[in-house]
Amino acid sequence: MVNIWVPPDGGYITRAIIFILVLAVMAGIAQRITNIDRRLRGGLLALVVAVSVGIHVGLAPEHLQEMPRLGESFILASAVGGVIAIALLARPGDRRIAAAAGIFCLGEIVAWLLFVMIPVPFFPGTPEQVETIAVISKAVEAVGVVLAVGLVGSPLSLLRSPGSSGQAIAREPAGAAGNRWPDGHQGLPPNANGKRDSLVR
Repeated sequence: MVNIWVPPDGGYITRAIIFILVLAVMAGIAQRITNIDRRLRGGLLALVVAVSVGIHVGLAPEHLQEMPRLGESFILASAVGGVIAIALLARPGDRRIAAAAGIFCLGEIVAWLLFVMIPVPFFPGTPEQVETIAVISKAVEAVGVVLAVGLVGSPLSLLRSPGSSGQAIAREPAGAAGNRWPDGHQGLPPNANGKRDSLVR
């Protein structure tokens, strides 16, 4: 049985996890400081997903030879990521697409952690060794998770229209706010007969 907390590779998995978490925190801090525009942030998220897809496409042939099922999962992940990246470029402000990109990146990170930590059922040869290109890929995807969280904001925003700013603002007719009187009447001041004329005829 493989011990998850004390990996047999001398601690490289632990170092990789710490590296990913630190990079994610740094990306979050940098995002708050620079106050990146939403469209630019969506473009960066699309680039992150595209980089992840490119790495998976490059590694797929090798995995198809060594572990066919893992290679097939790489191809599937590349196809899904490609669709998400194209959708982000087409609609960079859509919170639903940003959420899908965040889930994709997070899923890739979690799957990799499982594959390098424990024997995964139906995937002989696991746990795998930690490779540099894999750590780079997961670090990039961690940045993608941070960007996606910044784009999505509150989970309730997913229920609103994709292009909305997230807040519905009720507006009064021009000039109406300045003609509201203490008794609650909205209109013109009292006339000579003590009656009020309404703004709405």
